[in-house]
Amino acid sequence: MRTKILLAAASVVAILTACSSQSDKSITEPLTADEKRELFSHGIVSDAFVLAEKLQAAPLFNEFESRFSEITYSRASDFFKSYFDWKPDEAKAEWDRLYQSKLDSVPAIMAKYAQDVRNNLPEKKYLDVKWTASLVGDGYTTDNAEIVFTLTPKGRTIEEFYLTYGLIDREDSASWMKFSTLLHDCNSIHGTDVAQTTEFRSWLKYRDDEIEEEDFNRLTTGQLMAKYYWGMLLRVKIGGKWYSEQDYIDTLPVSVRLYMEEQKKNHGQELTDFTRVKDVAQDFFGIEIPDKDDFVEQRHESFAQQLDPLVYEAFELVRH
Repeated sequence: MRTKILLAAASVVAILTACSSQSDKSITEPLTADEKRELFSHGIVSDAFVLAEKLQAAPLFNEFESRFSEITYSRASDFFKSYFDWKPDEAKAEWDRLYQSKLDSVPAIMAKYAQDVRNNLPEKKYLDVKWTASLVGDGYTTDNAEIVFTLTPKGRTIEEFYLTYGLIDREDSASWMKFSTLLHDCNSIHGTDVAQTTEFRSWLKYRDDEIEEEDFNRLTTGQLMAKYYWGMLLRVKIGGKWYSEQDYIDTLPVSVRLYMEEQKKNHGQELTDFTRVKDVAQDFFGIEIPDKDDFVEQRHESFAQQLDPLVYEAFELVRH
């Protein structure tokens, strides 16, 4: 009986010794199918075998064989176990801490830029424009009305100006494409040398399927602007220089201009597009903001590199 026990113990020791010997084998040395099955059954992960096979099959294997010869199957297996057990929670929290508040502040940043644009409109700074009267249609068509503007310079003489304007259904006011087309196609005034309060008469072309003609006779200009959507674009020339809403917008950072353009297309809503939001935050705070997934992956790779630099180097070599 004692002899049987000793023989059994000796067999276990022999098996463990063989397995240990194989797991200490360098990944630059190929394994037989039996050796691979044996190691796998004792916890060596398959990624270690894949790494070894790719290294041994690499065209330049002879050049780096000696460099990676000290990496054993056991060591490679330990590396991959830790690599794939890594949890991203800490990296995600770090990204949130570094960048999320800056991205969240973009709507407030853009609101400030929008207010700056409004404060620098030429009708705010240089030329007061009032729609003071509207007259009955021209008698020939039902989509034209004669209107009167009163223009008052705010200080210096207006050497030249262009005024485009339009009136559309308030429900369609968010359709900037439609309104922009209306402005550029139809209604405009051009004038020069406005040094004091001056009246200008012009035609207002409108869509008769949206605007009721009789409203021009029974409503004041204030009531018309309350019922419908009134918009205008003004460009003035003072001291040889042109000023307009777009001229001012063109002085803003590119990221802000692109955000504003997208916002118009989005009917004035705040944007959720990460690239547009990120670009504004980067310009405003003067930092680079990486994509969150890229940041987490970078932290993962940094962890792996510190975990075992040599195994990581071999892993990098064969996985690309």
